[in-house]
Amino acid sequence: KSPGNMLASDDALRDHTAQFLTLFHATNEELYTHLVEEGISPLHWAPGMLQTLLAQHLTLLDVLRLWDLYITDVATCMGFPMHIFVCLAILEEFTEALSEMQYEDVVEQLRFFCILDMDSTLRRASSIREDVRSRGLIPNE
Repeated sequence: KSPGNMLASDDALRDHTAQFLTLFHATNEELYTHLVEEGISPLHWAPGMLQTLLAQHLTLLDVLRLWDLYITDVATCMGFPMHIFVCLAILEEFTEALSEMQYEDVVEQLRFFCILDMDSTLRRASSIREDVRSRGLIPNE
């Protein structure tokens, strides 16, 4: 069941954040653990990534490319289910760099990601979605 439109309700945002954090831990334990060890609570950065649809985290061109995907996919437009997987793909792409950073640098990096290849990130997001479906972490649509 979709948690609802995270842009319209705090309850839906909390549900999306909980789903995101569960999948983040399951798909990228290395980075998840590093953030916890650095004392960086996901509740300080994850809801912002989800609710702003990365508008404040990416370059304008990357945001437009991403939003074009969301808007053209009419079936998923209101719930933004692909968005969680895009966020996971971005974090995966930056895992090595983030894992080597200290608290202040990690916090700064989590505010803005310079994505060089959005098409590759979107392909990775689809792959992560299929992986978590095959592992039974999310239901098939």
